[in-house]
Amino acid sequence: MSDFYLSDREFNGPRDKGKLEPVYTKLYELVKDIKPNNIVELGVGSGACTVAMTRGLEQANPNGRLIGFDTFTAWGGIKTVYQKLLSRSLNNFIDDMREGSVFDLWVSNPTDFDFLWIDIDNTWKSVYDVVFGNEKILNQIKDGSPVYIEGGADAHPRMNKNTLNDFHNSLGKEIFSFEVLSGLRVSISKLEINWDLV
Repeated sequence: MSDFYLSDREFNGPRDKGKLEPVYTKLYELVKDIKPNNIVELGVGSGACTVAMTRGLEQANPNGRLIGFDTFTAWGGIKTVYQKLLSRSLNNFIDDMREGSVFDLWVSNPTDFDFLWIDIDNTWKSVYDVVFGNEKILNQIKDGSPVYIEGGADAHPRMNKNTLNDFHNSLGKEIFSFEVLSGLRVSISKLEINWDLV
């Protein structure tokens, strides 16, 4: 299990590993526990979270698949992501990787999901725009599909309790709550929606 996400050489030193490893570990554990069939990953980046989630599928649900969306303008691009997956024999868990805006490619025409991971340089507005961007997305969440977001820790610069309060004040209602699951700055949280206000 030592390579379920990244090897030591793929981090930018021990500090980077210390910040990021808890998020990858938690994603892996969540996928193992939930055993989703259809993971949607918004914001693939370097593919580290992709590796963690597909390793979870390999361990707990070999029939599960992931579809990822990103602009792939950083971190070595889509080829680097596929290389990470191929080197770990995880490429068979990928249904598709699509390059471009998550809003144009997925929010406007969402695929089915039972596990949604949002990591698109998150702000509360961008998360809101994803979740409320299409009735099909909202209905799948209402039917029980969990949503996990990068952010939530107090030290996160854009996604924390204070920035959520500011967002709620601008919106005029308290539509979201969250539970931090792991991480001190770079973090993972479970998003909840106040359905009474929808």
